[in-house]
Amino acid sequence: MKLMDSINKLNINKLLLYSSLSISIIIAIVLTFVYKLDWFNLLVCISGVLYLALLADRNFINFLIGIINVTIYVVVAYKFKLFGEVIFYCFFDLPMAFISYFLWRKHKDTKLTVKSRSLKLSTWLIIVGICSVAVFAYGLFLKFIGGENVFIDALSTVVSTVATLLMAFRYKEQWFMWIVVYVVSIIMWCFAFDVLMIIMSVECTIISILGYVEWKINTKKQLNLATETKQE
Repeated sequence: MKLMDSINKLNINKLLLYSSLSISIIIAIVLTFVYKLDWFNLLVCISGVLYLALLADRNFINFLIGIINVTIYVVVAYKFKLFGEVIFYCFFDLPMAFISYFLWRKHKDTKLTVKSRSLKLSTWLIIVGICSVAVFAYGLFLKFIGGENVFIDALSTVVSTVATLLMAFRYKEQWFMWIVVYVVSIIMWCFAFDVLMIIMSVECTIISILGYVEWKINTKKQLNLATETKQE
C-alpha cells in the first residue's frame, strides 16, 4: 500500500514537473518573438530548463542536454563578466557530466533512470559549513581578478559545485543546493537584466523544488523495496 501511494505521488509530481517546463518554454519563445530577444539566449534558456527537468526525473538523457547547455551558457556568462560561472562550467561542470554519467550507470533504477539516496544529517551540516567558508574565500578571489557581483557569483559557483558532486553520487539533498543556486541566479540576472535568463532561473527554482520531491519519493521507494526484499 505504501509503495502504491509513493507511485501515485510520483506520477502527480511528474505531471507538475513537465507542465511547468512546457509553460516556461512557451513563455520564453513568445517573449523572444514579441520583443525580438536574443535567440542565442533563448537556446540557453530552453536547454537549461530541459536539462534540470530531466535531472529531476533521474533521466540519463539529462547529461547530453547538460553538455549542450554548458557549451552555450559560458558565452552568455562571459559577456556579463560572471567569471565564477565561466570557470565553474568550463573546468568543473563539463567534465563532471561525463564522470556522473558513468557513476550513474552503476546504479540504474530502469533503463533510463537512476536510484537516489540520502545524506546523514551530520554530513549535511559539515557540507553547509564548508560551503560558507568557500563562498567568502572565492568571492575575494573573484574581486581580485575584476569580476562583477563577486559574492553573489561566488555563492552561485560554490553551491553549484557541491550540488554537482551530490548529483554525481545520487544524493537527494543536492536539490536544496540547486534551489539556492537558482534563487541566487534570479538575483544575478536581475542585475544584468536579461529576461530570458531570469525566466530560466525562475523555472529552474520551481523544477528544483519538484526535483527534491521526486528524489525523496524515489529514495523512500528504494528503502521500502529493500525492506520488503529482506522480509521475504
